[in-house]
Amino acid sequence: MKMERRIKYSGAAFLAGVMLISGCSLDTEKTTEMSQTTLQETTTVSEICTIEGFEYAIFKPDEYGPDLCRGWYIRDEADEKYILICDGWKSSGGYGIHVTNVGYESDTVVISVVATRDTSVETDTILYPVCSVGFNKIPDKVKVVYDDGSELEFGGRIIDTDEWAVDVAIDDDYMAVFSNIDGGRKTYVYKNEDNTYRYINVLTRSNNNVYVKGCGTAPTIYYIDYVSLRFESYEYVVVKGDENTRLDIEGYIKSFGD
Repeated sequence: MKMERRIKYSGAAFLAGVMLISGCSLDTEKTTEMSQTTLQETTTVSEICTIEGFEYAIFKPDEYGPDLCRGWYIRDEADEKYILICDGWKSSGGYGIHVTNVGYESDTVVISVVATRDTSVETDTILYPVCSVGFNKIPDKVKVVYDDGSELEFGGRIIDTDEWAVDVAIDDDYMAVFSNIDGGRKTYVYKNEDNTYRYINVLTRSNNNVYVKGCGTAPTIYYIDYVSLRFESYEYVVVKGDENTRLDIEGYIKSFGD
């Protein structure tokens, strides 16, 4: 599932594009045409604000985010500087996550968010709600907190926005690995203590560099079947401890019963 392009903006370009907006109000949204370097898309942002020397703008939330784990991520390139905040896998529409405040405590930029749900919206679709804050430069210390005070974990640095690859480690306590025929795409599967499942989609490039493409939590093993199919890691599966034996995915899934 591709993130809609309006969220993939250029940090320097978006600041230049809205610099004429005066004042600083998180409640006021402005629509501004992006530059050529940002695909000439129309993006809704808050007014430009400044806090402790950092210029930032809050971008419009999007329910069609990349399939990344719940957490916050850094994109810090010359022309792309932003914090992407992901609320994780949702099995229906109507979910959202929104930035409510950007503050500063001691030496840390604190981004406050709230997760929302419109119960009138019911769609049989897997979605990944996100929100984001663009900066002229990424702060050294960042914290993202929900309205109940709980802190969102750091998910990693985004190193590729075409594949949404993230530079995080792959845990070795997996139970099974789904793979395509040449092993370039793999889905690592983990069993949680509450009998749900966690997955990590991994992409291996031609230079043998390994990147995490996406991850999340699934209520049953059958959701992993769907994740693997969509990620195209759906040729065979191997189980931990017997990696030399390739199993049929359909038979493996059925072995778990109803």
